[in-house]
Amino acid sequence: VSGMVAILQGWSKQLYGAPLAPEQIRGSLVGAPQCDVSRSMEIEGANVPDNCCVVPGGCNPDDCDCFLKDIKVFPLPIDSAYSILSSGFYDGDLMGFEILTGTGTPPITNFKIRAQDQNYNKVSSTRMFAGTRVEGFTYLGTGWTTDVRCRTPNTEPVVGNIFDLRLDIVARATRTPVLLIAYMYNHDSRRNIYIGNQILGPADATMNFDVPGALGYNGYVGPDNEFVIRIYTLGLGAIKQHATWYDYIDLAINEPLIPVP
Repeated sequence: VSGMVAILQGWSKQLYGAPLAPEQIRGSLVGAPQCDVSRSMEIEGANVPDNCCVVPGGCNPDDCDCFLKDIKVFPLPIDSAYSILSSGFYDGDLMGFEILTGTGTPPITNFKIRAQDQNYNKVSSTRMFAGTRVEGFTYLGTGWTTDVRCRTPNTEPVVGNIFDLRLDIVARATRTPVLLIAYMYNHDSRRNIYIGNQILGPADATMNFDVPGALGYNGYVGPDNEFVIRIYTLGLGAIKQHATWYDYIDLAINEPLIPVP
């Protein structure tokens, strides 16, 4: 089993650029049921052959005068590999992830931020100074900083039909307080538009920011039919170097007003 798990982790890294968490790899194991070990209630500690515990479909302990040691399923490599391929661990949209300021803890992969599954892209902060300009964005304060840029394609065929945008982020910081500020680039005004902010700490913070759209949303869609998101963090006060962990980043386009039953 340990050898198969090692192979499956390699399969995950080939597919997604990152291994699965221990609980995810355990949940991905698919196999055939094994009959539990039959143990006599009269002679405890001795294996007793007892055919009544085994039926064609698996085990049937209800008809046995014994108790059983639960040994779960026997994992099948091919089925388990397909399970990883079809899982929802790296689900979601086509959001990209690019570090502009900070140092990523390998592996950094776009797939980690596509589902809320505690597979984090971890970015260690770099000390920056107020007024520093990076890729068209001016940093607000002096301190330990991270800056990431995310791009995601527009999935609405008619740009004029976009009536709602919501930016969803799940993130945490290894120290607190760390200020997170989210922006989206507007091509009409040629500037980053403020979307929202949140103070981060060691626990996951879930953020749902409504994107301003009083003048419509056309300006957020670039010539390459993509949205550009900028997420900036700054350690406040005397906070030391920290890391920002991103679990999930998603841009919801025209989210249904009434939930589908």
